[in-house]
Amino acid sequence: MCGRYTLVMDLSSLLVRFSFEVPPGGNLDYQPGHNIAPTNNVLVVAERAWGRFASMMRWGLVPAWSQAPNPKIAPINAKAENVASSGMFKNALRRRRCLVLADGFYEWRKLTDRRPVRITLASKEPFAFAGLWERWQPKPGQQGEPIDSCTIITTTPNDLIAPIHDRMPVILPKEAESLWLDPHVEPEAALSLLKPYQAEAMQMYEVSPLVNSVRNNGPEVIEPVRRLIG
Repeated sequence: MCGRYTLVMDLSSLLVRFSFEVPPGGNLDYQPGHNIAPTNNVLVVAERAWGRFASMMRWGLVPAWSQAPNPKIAPINAKAENVASSGMFKNALRRRRCLVLADGFYEWRKLTDRRPVRITLASKEPFAFAGLWERWQPKPGQQGEPIDSCTIITTTPNDLIAPIHDRMPVILPKEAESLWLDPHVEPEAALSLLKPYQAEAMQMYEVSPLVNSVRNNGPEVIEPVRRLIG
């Protein structure tokens, strides 16, 4: 599972790293996040008809067929093993794959006090979770605006994550990002990209229990208490 993550890099640096554009006239209300949580608006890159663009999407997938913009089930994660067969995700896998930008994520160690840790690349560079997105639009007679939302795909853990959790988010290698976004790549080929990231290229360290509250979203949340591995 991936239920909390970080993205603290400025937008101009992210634009260079991920080679996206902002839609003409679009107001990309991006703010760095030290404690990004479900239902937050998050920075997502998707391939549109006119190119690779970034936008802010609600974290928690609202499928197009939902009767309401706030369904009881709005999954923040999708399992790689059944994403192609699930009615919730299979259409998005075919037509609406995306990159959810991040530079770290949190997990809680399997101890009685569930100490939080932050996991990053050893290089400390930003990366992309493999994601899916949907657009919900109000039905005739309904009030409201269209909602773009997303989910993060998870897979089995690598050797770094396995001692603390049985799932990890899919981090795409840089060279796989364009393949994942390419609408001409068939779902079967896209599924082959959904693998655990190399453990030796990652690190983790213990952080303060401040992260336990989504109200805490400042730099102090990611400060290390002590290094665990890496």
